[in-house]
Amino acid sequence: MQSVYQTFTENWIIILPELLLLGVAALSVLGGLWVRSRGVWLIICLTALIVGILILVTKIPSQWPSQWIPSASLFMTEELRVVLRGLTLFTGVILLLLCWTQAKQDYLPEFYACLLGATAGIGMAIAAYDLVALFLALETVSIPTYIGLYLLRRDNPGLEATVKYFLLSIFSSAIFLFGTSLLYFEAGSTNYLRIQLALAQGADASTVLLSGILVITGLSFRIAAVPFHFYAPDVFVGTHPAGAAFLAVVPKVVGIISIMQLLTEIYSGALKLSSAEISVLQVLLLALGILAAASMVLGNIAGLLQAELYRLLAYSSIAHTGYMLVGMAAGGDGTPVSGYQAVIFYLGTYLLMTIGTFAGLLCVRQDGKLLAHVDELSGLAQVRPGLALLLAVSLFSLVGLPPTAGFWGKVNLFLAAWYAPAGQSLLRFLAIFLALNAAIGAWYYLRVIGIMYLRQPIKTFDNVNDWPALLSCVVCTLLTVVLFFMPSLWWRPIENAFAMTR
Repeated sequence: MQSVYQTFTENWIIILPELLLLGVAALSVLGGLWVRSRGVWLIICLTALIVGILILVTKIPSQWPSQWIPSASLFMTEELRVVLRGLTLFTGVILLLLCWTQAKQDYLPEFYACLLGATAGIGMAIAAYDLVALFLALETVSIPTYIGLYLLRRDNPGLEATVKYFLLSIFSSAIFLFGTSLLYFEAGSTNYLRIQLALAQGADASTVLLSGILVITGLSFRIAAVPFHFYAPDVFVGTHPAGAAFLAVVPKVVGIISIMQLLTEIYSGALKLSSAEISVLQVLLLALGILAAASMVLGNIAGLLQAELYRLLAYSSIAHTGYMLVGMAAGGDGTPVSGYQAVIFYLGTYLLMTIGTFAGLLCVRQDGKLLAHVDELSGLAQVRPGLALLLAVSLFSLVGLPPTAGFWGKVNLFLAAWYAPAGQSLLRFLAIFLALNAAIGAWYYLRVIGIMYLRQPIKTFDNVNDWPALLSCVVCTLLTVVLFFMPSLWWRPIENAFAMTR
């Protein structure tokens, strides 16, 4: 009993970087009552993120509690979780640069607190080894997200976008919670290991399948998978562009990783439905394949019709959700690359090319205003050739063309689906479907590039004065190109982490 208690109370060591971020977030809210300086809070928050990365890299792997009981643990510190949490903290640094000058001075410390809180929530969700801990982590992401959206834009369109996201976030949380309650009903525990053992000893496969469908449905709202995507275009247009960048990245990261971990940690057993010789996991993977196909088709077809810049990027985000769900449907087995490995690799490249695109657009202004329509980018390459080049590279990566990391990301997803051992014929159709949709999606990305390079300017472009967003764009663009020539920089940590996990 003492060892169980000790394991329970020593869990805080594992999430020390995230606790640091939450502490600094609280400091920002309270300290902001007296100090409103943009530079002060940026330095404090940036330091917290960098220190969190250093703690994660140097301390966490060696700080296992002396008497560790997985069946009593709220969090785990496997190598794969450490890699993903490191990716999250790095993303937090880039987003902090992107949003540095976007929040108004009156709400600056509060917005930075929201950004740190959401980043901490992602890390805790990745480390979670208990359904209660996972749910609390997901809410730690959601609550700061819709508060941050409102702080960035407080007019009527911004308020409408925030309320839409707020209501649907609550709805998705309720569905997710109902699904996890069914798991608790069958297993009598919320700990992942205890649930695995309980399901292995015998459980109602129909109830477990229903729980999996509800859990995936709840998380699908967060990643904007079709048919749970309907809020995304309106919210992307209604909120501030920095808020749209936040939405394109943060909920998607936590949603994709949570689905993957629940599939591997809980639903990966051989529990079969009584009515057919098919396992619960196979049905869930089939459902993910259907969501993938629907998301790719709607995202890309609707993207072809868009004239509004951020509505186009919303449908682009939906399409990329579909691409990642292809890897999820391929599962954790397969050579030369497994579906889960391909998803994590693509997630890293998606973060770079998406943040790079939004950061570049935040640097483009006319008469002091951010752009709203695609045609307003006309002639950007003639006036701001460097900025146009940075945007073009990020858009090429979204297409999946060399020399960008997006090329290897889509190749890995295609190979994972093509060579997946289970349900091979269906997954090969899905792989072909991915390639066709990537070709369809290329049109609206290349159309934007063509507008920048082949048209004459409609209005004069302002000088670039948002250097933090420009720095964020440069970093993301350079890494996108570097990862094309040296993909092992990101692939090797993923491969080693999966090898150690197994």
